[in-house]
Amino acid sequence: IIDGDFTQWPEGTAARTPAYGDYTSALCKHTYGNDGTHTVERSTDVPTVDASGHQSTYSQLVKCTVADGTVGSSQWLLLDFPITGTDFTALHEQQVTISFWAKTSAQNSGHTYSLTLSGGSGVNRWYHYNFTPTSTWTQFTHTLTLDTGGTWLFTEADIGMSVRIYLMSASNWHGTAETWGTPVVVGTSGNDNFMDNTSNEFYISQLGVYKGSTAPTFTSPPIATVRDQVAYYVERFDLGATTTPIMMGQIYSTTAARCLLRFRTKRA
Repeated sequence: IIDGDFTQWPEGTAARTPAYGDYTSALCKHTYGNDGTHTVERSTDVPTVDASGHQSTYSQLVKCTVADGTVGSSQWLLLDFPITGTDFTALHEQQVTISFWAKTSAQNSGHTYSLTLSGGSGVNRWYHYNFTPTSTWTQFTHTLTLDTGGTWLFTEADIGMSVRIYLMSASNWHGTAETWGTPVVVGTSGNDNFMDNTSNEFYISQLGVYKGSTAPTFTSPPIATVRDQVAYYVERFDLGATTTPIMMGQIYSTTAARCLLRFRTKRA
């Protein structure tokens, strides 16, 4: 997971209501379809060093701001962490362990949500693991063997596998936990609805996917490396910062100018 320590926020760190498909922290994408409203922000509430063995500075916080108490057909809310196909080749058909820390508010303490893996050609292979966070930071780990069926994608232009946190999922998508399936299966009948109360909160920190049967103590690369990893996918030039020069160029007529805006190297 690129920036599983939630240090990079290209679109800003303050609470905002993301549009469908917006990225929040680094490469975490939010998609949703429901009758409520939620916000996402950077939080300084993190697991303790004594508990986790790592000093995080930030976590990602999702808040329900307008409730939707009824989960209708095909309604959902998810955090999506994609893994590029070329990176996924090191994990394909291997035993892996997923590890993350999570907590909630007191209101939704004890809710059950779903961590879902998805991928393959046409995104037709699915697996989910249910977890039950509380209002105290808790580490969740789950070990599994990645899917040996289906047709998976390994190119730089494709997503090899996505790691998703479903906070809301419709019953018509529910399936059997801890089983690879086709077609879409998201969550189980035991999953709760994060959007049912405006006091609900969900925090996530120290997210990683590791080859093998155990998760090591979380570590994050040096910040310069993390910034390089994120910049391989996205950069933001803030035109609102009027004192920051970002271009070089020339005026070549009374109505036009040419400028060079240099991006760092991006994936194909």
